Amino acid sequence: MDVYEYQVEDVIVPYFKAIQDNLSDGYGVGIYASRNTCSIVSEHGYSISSFVSDMSTGFSGNLGFPIPANWNYDQFAEISGYHDKWDLDRVAYSGRVSACGYVSNTSTGGYDDPDPSDSAKDPFYQWILGVENECVSEMGTIFNPLYAYRSSIGEFILEWLRKPKYWSDGSSGKQLMWHTYTPELSTSAEVAQARAVCVTVCKRQHDIRTSGVYPDIAHCATTMLGYLTWGVETRQDKYGLGDLGGWPLDLLQIWGAYTREGKGADLAQWLHAHLGSLEDGVGFGYADVLADADAWMLTKYMKEHVSEHSLSEAIKTTFSQSHTHRIARFYKSRFGGVADNVVRAFLPLLNGIDVGDANFTCTLGMLQGAANANTLPSMSEGAVLARAYAAFLANPHR
Repeated sequence: MDVYEYQVEDVIVPYFKAIQDNLSDGYGVGIYASRNTCSIVSEHGYSISSFVSDMSTGFSGNLGFPIPANWNYDQFAEISGYHDKWDLDRVAYSGRVSACGYVSNTSTGGYDDPDPSDSAKDPFYQWILGVENECVSEMGTIFNPLYAYRSSIGEFILEWLRKPKYWSDGSSGKQLMWHTYTPELSTSAEVAQARAVCVTVCKRQHDIRTSGVYPDIAHCATTMLGYLTWGVETRQDKYGLGDLGGWPLDLLQIWGAYTREGKGADLAQWLHAHLGSLEDGVGFGYADVLADADAWMLTKYMKEHVSEHSLSEAIKTTFSQSHTHRIARFYKSRFGGVADNVVRAFLPLLNGIDVGDANFTCTLGMLQGAANANTLPSMSEGAVLARAYAAFLANPHR
């Protein structure tokens, strides 16, 4: 059907807006149409992938219009009588959005990861809430000099939770990196005392870090501390300094694993086998993906709802969804559910860390060390890494 431009604005755009408004987390909207129709809908923000019907050369929406910026498939020609049996379309693929890689077994209904019935019953939430309550009690009333630091209780708890995995004695390698990136500053005697109170309270409880109630508590905690220290980036196609302890670092680490263990394998196929894996994640497994996603959402909530209970409230709110649903929500909230945004956010890091408008190429060695690799990925390899990560976020599975 040849849709005219006024019909696109009057009929097609409202239709796709309704789809976008009612689609649950984990899904993105795609469109199959002429060049102009695809472009208009995507410019309104209502589609992330365009399947362009370029073969319809006489359509008004294809005459003189450029291919849409978010084109994923371009149906540009037809082969008549292919193998003397049928007509076959020729379609170009940009790779912006990953193609379907598997079909669920209808007899099992696919993977089921239902949301919890009551996040207030989550043992991790209950442990955090109990620690917060004890810390609040021990910091006393307004006449106690520690009272002013009650809003930092969540941060002090996270500092304890990340140890010793991401904080130990020493001044080389990863110890120095985490001490520099997420320092535990005592700007006054009262801050040191308030931190000590929280440490004492944490130690009085059963050790939640080794309990198995969450796949990787230390990873989530240290990534959250990076966001608390350096800020939560919300621009969907940029990385921020707060991100560096999370998903970009993990992408570099799995790149390092590929250079050591890939043995010449195709990078995209190797990542498909390992990134997000429960058994063989080699630096960016399922627990890492979940920790990075949760850390961004939890810290964003904490910064928007500052209180002595901001950490427990963040957990209660965020953990109302299951693991896979949280990962999908992170993809939609952090990157707009668009693989190109992940690519645009990640690639600048391969030239060195940016601080404001300044690029520091002197950090390339540090990034290479974090990856434990002899070289950093090229831009094309970086794009493959980012797209593999986006593909898993869009369809997380265990």
